[in-house]
Amino acid sequence: MEPMNMTAEQATEAAKGMTFEKVWLYMQESQKQYEKRYEESQKQYEKRYEESQKQYEETQKQFREVQQEISDLSKSIDNQSKNIGDLSKNIGGLNNSIGEITEAIFAPEINEKFNKLGYNFNLSTISKNKKFTENKQTLAEADIFLENGSVAIVIEIKTELTMIHIDEHIKRIDIIKEHMNKRNDKRNLLGAVAGTIINSDTIKYAQKNGLFVLVQSGESVKIADMPENFKPKTW
Repeated sequence: MEPMNMTAEQATEAAKGMTFEKVWLYMQESQKQYEKRYEESQKQYEKRYEESQKQYEETQKQFREVQQEISDLSKSIDNQSKNIGDLSKNIGGLNNSIGEITEAIFAPEINEKFNKLGYNFNLSTISKNKKFTENKQTLAEADIFLENGSVAIVIEIKTELTMIHIDEHIKRIDIIKEHMNKRNDKRNLLGAVAGTIINSDTIKYAQKNGLFVLVQSGESVKIADMPENFKPKTW
């Protein structure tokens, strides 16, 4: 029973016909209406709460899945970094091995090749990976250093020789010559480069700068053919 809006006069007039039983019934009906509305409100609240709880649980589930994906990705990145590091070490080791093999190809007969040009080098005067130091600091290093009483040759060996290597070697020879002068070593200093892979332009560039060029020839090595006007540079 819904309450009705009425004026004071109307309420007074209506009250004249009211008895205790009617008032009691009205109160009971009002209580029932209140309980019904309260029950409906509770049901709506519980429904909304359940929906919110489900949404919260779903959000938490998605959050945990994202966390797991991030964790898996982080582990994957760590593994990739480790694999790249291992690969770099392996490549570095391989490069070192190739370099050692290249030096081993040229070293055994290298003095004989220069002796044919009139130099006098024997096996006892061949130094590999010779370091030139000053005050315990390495100034330069020669892959192979041939020497006798009057002349020395600084030889740089590369698997694949480039013009950049030639420029670097010329600077290296300058440093070694300066070091020799400080030690009152007045011997003439010559330069040479060697490589298993060298194109013709690189050979010409090296010879233009007064360097001997050693190349692989079959199972042996040889000094590359020199132009008629070739004259080795003396430092």
